[in-house]
Amino acid sequence: MPKELERHLVVEVIPAQTLAPALSGDEPGRFPLDEGVIAEYGDWDLISHTFDVREDGAAVLAVIFETKARRAS
Repeated sequence: MPKELERHLVVEVIPAQTLAPALSGDEPGRFPLDEGVIAEYGDWDLISHTFDVREDGAAVLAVIFETKARRAS
């Protein structure tokens, strides 16, 4: 990876009660990513992701974000 790029792996567990309305269509267009750690990466580029719904209805979302490295002055 070039020195001028920075990548972060972010893993979020989305509880079933938060995920269910989006998947059922009760709240279309509203996916619960506007809070938690992932919300802090809004201005980064999404490089890769995985999404796994578990048997209990919760989901695990793993995302790799990339941005230009911030240089200390």
